[in-house]
Amino acid sequence: MIGKRAFLSFVVFFASVYSAFGAATTPTNVNLTADMNSVTVTWSGNSSTDDGYYVYWGTSSTDISQQEPLIDKNTYTYTISGLDSATTYYVQITAEYKGVESIRTTEQHITTTIDTPPAVPSGLAVSGEVSGSSVTLTWTANTESDLDKYTIHYGTNAGALTSTKDVDASTAPQTTMDGLVASTRYYFAVSAIDTAGNKSANSAVLTVDTLVDNFPPDVPGSISAVVSGIGEISVTIDPGNDQMHDFAGVYLYYSSLPGGYVDPVDLGVGTSYVLTGLEQDSTWYFAASAYDTSGNESLKTAEVSTVVERTTGFLDSTSGFDGGCFISTVSSGKKDRVEKKNRAGVSVGYLWTAEKDFKSFYGKDRYPVFVFYDRDLFSHVSAEISAGFMRRSGNLRTVSGAGTGISSTMTLVPVAASLDYNFGIISHVKGFIGAGTDYWYVNEKPDATGFQMDTKEWVGGYHGHAGVWLYNEDPAYADWGVKIEGNYAKIDRFGNNDTDIGGWIFDMGFFYRF
Repeated sequence: MIGKRAFLSFVVFFASVYSAFGAATTPTNVNLTADMNSVTVTWSGNSSTDDGYYVYWGTSSTDISQQEPLIDKNTYTYTISGLDSATTYYVQITAEYKGVESIRTTEQHITTTIDTPPAVPSGLAVSGEVSGSSVTLTWTANTESDLDKYTIHYGTNAGALTSTKDVDASTAPQTTMDGLVASTRYYFAVSAIDTAGNKSANSAVLTVDTLVDNFPPDVPGSISAVVSGIGEISVTIDPGNDQMHDFAGVYLYYSSLPGGYVDPVDLGVGTSYVLTGLEQDSTWYFAASAYDTSGNESLKTAEVSTVVERTTGFLDSTSGFDGGCFISTVSSGKKDRVEKKNRAGVSVGYLWTAEKDFKSFYGKDRYPVFVFYDRDLFSHVSAEISAGFMRRSGNLRTVSGAGTGISSTMTLVPVAASLDYNFGIISHVKGFIGAGTDYWYVNEKPDATGFQMDTKEWVGGYHGHAGVWLYNEDPAYADWGVKIEGNYAKIDRFGNNDTDIGGWIFDMGFFYRF
């Protein structure tokens, strides 16, 4: 009994002391923010019951053991510095009162930001005149808030810019490069560096020749020539030399003999030129060079040549072709209670030309449209007439098969008549098979004046086809249906050649029965 009274007395005494002096309360409203190398912690505390605060942190939620010194009780923010970038940190806080800490706050975590280098500077150029010993460079200023400086990299070898000059980022983005050697070609590039020492990649290289300038530009990037009309060649040049501060333009050389150039055409900074009035079947040779403001001229490009050949359209070709038929024929043995014998409708199809050269002239995707009328004559026999339309744009080719820049249009209006045998397949589905004659209007027209190959003809032929009629089972639309068909036609006489523009077409359309 005595021991029990003593224990109770101790508990009462401790409670009275604890009540008299208070206790530390756990902080609240903990918030974290981070930059590249630090985490800032803020919280809410109670200065009347707290003597100060401890911040605990670590890189694992199971080991938050690193501790910052006791923080003043009237301070509710602390920055943990010297951290690694792109790393997740876990943080907890306690309050202290008379040497006793409160319970820790719930763990919070945040990831420090990644340290990225500045953007590559742009717009490096020469400002003012170049002398024999100096040049003033300017560029577009970077916008990073932590930018420290720019570095100019330079030398007389474009692949080894070993000399450098620093320019403070707080000044204007320009500098004068002094102490250069006269009559020397220099290469310059600029990079940006931030306060953490991160460096951007170098800018594009700028080429500068100190006076007296005896250095020519580089050879132009490329040259090409193509027949673009009757007796006409279009030449295109890639000047290159974007890195040359004193690049002035390009010269175009041409001749009817290999290397037989005389006076060039000055294109300035232009990139194309058209030669006209050239003789049929003549061959022309071309080269180009670049020049600078001091009159220095580069070497010429490799020579290219083009033949002013007679151009040809698809129908003007002498090779044998298998082509596309644009006939949509239909038939139905369908007879119902009201003996409706007529069907009319429209369809669209995909033309599959067996003629490989047709694709090279007018592409592979061809979608003709048709209208058709079909009438029952006798049991299982019907007659049909149809007409179609297709127009395709493409480019002519030379007789040797080379492409040209001369556009052309192919228009086809196929008209056909056929006699079909009709038969039932299943309920509401009828099949048909038949054959007939064709009479087509064809027009292949180059989109340029002066061509004698303009083809406008009505041409005969024949076709065979088969397909099905799908009748609608809904009584409200019983007179409507769908036609699916496969067709092949042969149309093979155009002018003096055996060009066949017939072939396969698979089409589908809607019809109305009356």
